[in-house]
Amino acid sequence: MLALNPVIVLIGKVIYLVSLTIIVWAILSILLNFDVINRSSPIVMKVYGTLDRLCEPLLRPFRKLQRKLMPGLPVDLSPVIVVLLLTFLDDEMYTLFYKF
Repeated sequence: MLALNPVIVLIGKVIYLVSLTIIVWAILSILLNFDVINRSSPIVMKVYGTLDRLCEPLLRPFRKLQRKLMPGLPVDLSPVIVVLLLTFLDDEMYTLFYKF
């Protein structure tokens, strides 16, 4: 039986939580933009503000890159790119350390 390194498992869980946070932020953002969720609710806006402050530092470089490579694109693809990169990083980390 293979014993997993707890540090690697912890890093994997953090990557998963960051990905989940970005997905929740993206869904909440879509729901707010289409007025499915009421913007006047203080709880919703606090949750959205917190998620925005957590996600924005990760998304900002990819938004800049997207604006430079694809100017005029009306859809923000940065959450998709970041989640895909985090998933790739997680998979590669396990492959590198455990080489199944």
